[in-house]
Amino acid sequence: MVIRAGGEPWFVAKDVAEVLGYKRQKDAIAAHCRGAVKHRLPSKSGMQEYKIIPESDVYRLIIRSKLPQAEDFQDWYPPRQTIPIPPQTLKID
Repeated sequence: MVIRAGGEPWFVAKDVAEVLGYKRQKDAIAAHCRGAVKHRLPSKSGMQEYKIIPESDVYRLIIRSKLPQAEDFQDWYPPRQTIPIPPQTLKID
């Protein structure tokens, strides 16, 4: 489930962790997610409290996942950029 808050996408943390193959989702969320917040959302059985995470935390979970598809994503994202080197020369002794 994707939630829009402040114009930004937020995701149900447990769902993301489960899809990425974490066996202990709560531990993974606690260890890797910096922006997790509790939020009440509708469910089949009424309103429930869920931890939701911003997109940046989704990437953190992907990077630490051992799922082959997650590793493929790591190779693709973020797009590699060349880091500009200043024109000065560094001397290493």
